[in-house]
Amino acid sequence: MVKHMYRLLYAKLRFLTNPKFGEEFSSMCESQWFRREKILGIQQMKLRALINHAYENVPYYHRVFKDRGLHPSDFKSVDDLNRLPRLTKDDIRSNFKDMAATNFSRAQIITDATGGSTGTPLQFYTTQDDQNCARAAELRAYGWCGYRLGDKHAILWGSLFDLKRSEELYNKIIRFLDRHIMLNCFRMSQESMRMYALRLKKFKPRIVRGYASAVYLFAKFMLHEGVDNIKPKAVITSAETLFDHERTTIEEAFGCEVYDFYGSREASAIASECSEHSGHHISAENYVLECMKEGESAASGETGVILITNLRNYAMPFIRYEIGDLGRFSDEVCSCGRGLPLISSIEGRTTDIIVTQDGNFISTPVLTLIFKDLPVKQYQIIQEKIEEITVKIVRGSGYSEKDTKYIIRGMQKFIGKDVQIRLEFVDSIPLTNSGKRRPIISKIPIKFLEKNDAA
Repeated sequence: MVKHMYRLLYAKLRFLTNPKFGEEFSSMCESQWFRREKILGIQQMKLRALINHAYENVPYYHRVFKDRGLHPSDFKSVDDLNRLPRLTKDDIRSNFKDMAATNFSRAQIITDATGGSTGTPLQFYTTQDDQNCARAAELRAYGWCGYRLGDKHAILWGSLFDLKRSEELYNKIIRFLDRHIMLNCFRMSQESMRMYALRLKKFKPRIVRGYASAVYLFAKFMLHEGVDNIKPKAVITSAETLFDHERTTIEEAFGCEVYDFYGSREASAIASECSEHSGHHISAENYVLECMKEGESAASGETGVILITNLRNYAMPFIRYEIGDLGRFSDEVCSCGRGLPLISSIEGRTTDIIVTQDGNFISTPVLTLIFKDLPVKQYQIIQEKIEEITVKIVRGSGYSEKDTKYIIRGMQKFIGKDVQIRLEFVDSIPLTNSGKRRPIISKIPIKFLEKNDAA
């Protein structure tokens, strides 16, 4: 009863102190049940408003429109977006000043940046309205797995920026009221994981969420150490691709379902799984997503590059932003009854795809299965040339020459026998600047996905 009262009071406090957030949250909780046609109609209306704003107030887009002989009236539907070029990170960096809307004052914008998991961090501007909408979509998705505002939750996170910011006085107060604890997964030793296990046992979170690789590592630790007293309602993974074998291990360790969440710093709460686990529901009220292959929209079920248009960030509009991920979309309607469109699977980043000599492409999930049952603590597959692969390995107890031969055979099975595969045994594999662990790093461009679709 006390817990129920706390949740109600906390929810009222959040809504009273930020009424715009409350409005967005209530609206999204309602719109998720609309028929898909109605949701896409709302999305289209917001897209036209964004296009008009970008043309009138953003120098970069005004120039792009003029160069292509376009006017906002040319954009009747989402399908017309392909008249515009893709927006890359280099485009943003090169045109940063002109990307900012001229009708926003300095006091109205919020400066943010990516974690730089694939290179240099990307700085950009956002707004409180954009963050309210993203947070509303995020909490709506958390509700699909049983979370209610004010429930205890624990976060395994590795972004040094977020971890540092969480120690500021204001955020400490928010964390206390929000009833969540943040556990640093930037460096996870057996000693730190034992401490985390004790904290989680005492804290009893309803939800555990965090980087997919960090939660998976902690789940493996729990099974190895026989930790069976951390039983949340659900586990939410995010920030990285969740592989099937990782999901199985996490569910076994925590004794609950895993819900995967797709988002980024530039576009938070993009898509999330519901209890049916038949794909990720796109937050279509906030974003337009495209899946492109060879300059055209990929067919349902076909892998392509994901482009994102943020419908809510007017301070620095990202239209057809190439976020760096690969995915497959679905035309199916989820049996849960929500009208929100679906991503059937998220394949990983474009820099996480191995290119073979015969022109094929191997995605991360295929190669990670090679290491599934081996005594390997960590691994990383690096491709700098088509004909050469380096595999860095942190050996676990019992690793032998037999395992080395198994890895080489497994790699050659998928990549080709003519490829030179070199194993390099190391003590550790460093995380990226944002605290993520990349299982594959490929420096070979995927040319058929990079064709200029708006030429």
